[in-house]
Amino acid sequence: MTAKQEVVPVVPDLLPLKRFAARLGISVWTARGMVYRREVDFCKIGAKVLVPAGEVGRIIREGLRPRKVRRLGKQTALVAGQELDAIVATVLAADEG
Repeated sequence: MTAKQEVVPVVPDLLPLKRFAARLGISVWTARGMVYRREVDFCKIGAKVLVPAGEVGRIIREGLRPRKVRRLGKQTALVAGQELDAIVATVLAADEG
């Protein structure tokens, strides 16, 4: 006799548009514009628009500009990349908490 295995679909964490906008610190209308222009992935269930939580980190990573430095070298670029990762991690950790 074989046991019946339950299939659990993998569903990403989906945020309502209002919460997505709050995490980015933008207005809901700006977030709606991003959805309308298809700048972010989204899922529409009826009239409700949901955005995957991972889009917050992606937007921060793509939109963050490194600070201007006088000397550019391998070590400077490495520090800037580590700071960027730390900022994204801090924002995502704050959202989870």
